[in-house]
Amino acid sequence: LLDGLAKRDADWVEDRLAPMPMRPYEERPDLAAFFALDRPTVYVRCQRGDPAASADLARAQGWIVHEIDGGHLPMIARVAPTAELLDDFARQPATRYARDDRR
Repeated sequence: LLDGLAKRDADWVEDRLAPMPMRPYEERPDLAAFFALDRPTVYVRCQRGDPAASADLARAQGWIVHEIDGGHLPMIARVAPTAELLDDFARQPATRYARDDRR
């Protein structure tokens, strides 16, 4: 989780960590209601933290996939690229991010 962060940033994150319940790891979430919303969705895969298979699942849903070179906390370690990606997503017409099967 803290891989690739400057010591100052890693210390800041570590001070804010809280225990994670086990249930999300033990049960597969039912995302049918989320997928049914058909909202513009962009998926960000951190190349040094998230499995490539997660991006494949996102692509299978027709989502636009972006990859950021970094670990699991790009909003801390890769501020500029993360902010640019989110800003671009927010400024574009929703049709640009429509699911591929609806185009």
